[in-house]
Amino acid sequence: MVKENIRFKVLNSLDKCFLDEKLDDKKALTSVSMLKNEKLSFQIGYQNMGCDFAFMSVKVEGELADYITFQRVINVPVTYPGSDSSREGGVLRTAPGLYPDLLLPLTFDNRVKLPYNNNLHTLWAELSLPEGAVPSGVYNTHFSFCVGEEVVSEADLEIEVIDANLPETDFIRTEWFYCDCLAEYYNVPVFSDAHFEIIENFIKTATENHINAILMPLFTPPLDTYVGGERLTCQLVDIFVNNGKYSFDFSKCDRFIDICKKHGVKAYEIPHLFTQWGAKKAPKFMAYVDGEYKKIFGWEDDALGDSYKNFLGAFLPAFVNYIKEKGIAKQCFFHISDEPGSEHLEQYKAVKE
Repeated sequence: MVKENIRFKVLNSLDKCFLDEKLDDKKALTSVSMLKNEKLSFQIGYQNMGCDFAFMSVKVEGELADYITFQRVINVPVTYPGSDSSREGGVLRTAPGLYPDLLLPLTFDNRVKLPYNNNLHTLWAELSLPEGAVPSGVYNTHFSFCVGEEVVSEADLEIEVIDANLPETDFIRTEWFYCDCLAEYYNVPVFSDAHFEIIENFIKTATENHINAILMPLFTPPLDTYVGGERLTCQLVDIFVNNGKYSFDFSKCDRFIDICKKHGVKAYEIPHLFTQWGAKKAPKFMAYVDGEYKKIFGWEDDALGDSYKNFLGAFLPAFVNYIKEKGIAKQCFFHISDEPGSEHLEQYKAVKE
């Protein structure tokens, strides 16, 4: 009964597999190519059509087998995938539901618990070849899908390793990189050794996945906060205000930049100098004011107010001098305000100037 009730298939990495779909309707991937330094991804689709509780494992045979890893594809709740009009742009679905997104390690001794119902699930497979691991050529990779010790299905994937390397590009690719969220999630003090270790792990993962620009927490980014709300303070620059005069210490930035350089980061994003959705206010800045650590700017301060403009007049030249000394000035991108609309044009132009 097991063989008749469980379906397996090797699928393209771009195939989106929703829980209510049928694996039989999906086109099997039988051959694929990759460059020598390219990371190749594909999927293993599986569907339980009536088998009792069981664990499934995948055995891989072939010269490339040792370089293939698997993760579980987890479906997550999505309340707003897009508007109906977005279907015209190639969006597959717009209804709220469970969508394949999160990747998690295999558990149960590298096995997967088969779903009780006939929902379609997938494993995410990645093939990454160390330099010089194999010569170019065509390699047959054999997959055995097992329940217990029984092989219930098999499939072959022909993988061509092309005798060329993926060239370097000048593209800059970024995703928001929230160091404050890392500190909160892992419950570690901001910029402690533990925090920097976590930051480095995430930067390493980002660059391995072709993200080459990182948002530097020079000051707490004014992103995704309601008016009057604040993110956890995460500010690399130490600011001092003595007798009304500003001075700056950027030494904490050194460690962050060194981590970025170590992992091949090509660009640094400087947080937004004005608040989101209108650029009307100043972001949060903390400082030692005559010895007392306190907030000196935030939602209470107008973006075009004299006090904030005077601060920027001191802060920005000092920071530019610092990044010139570090040799990254031409790699830095300064954000003004996030997601301005047409109604904010005049304000945006004013703060930009």
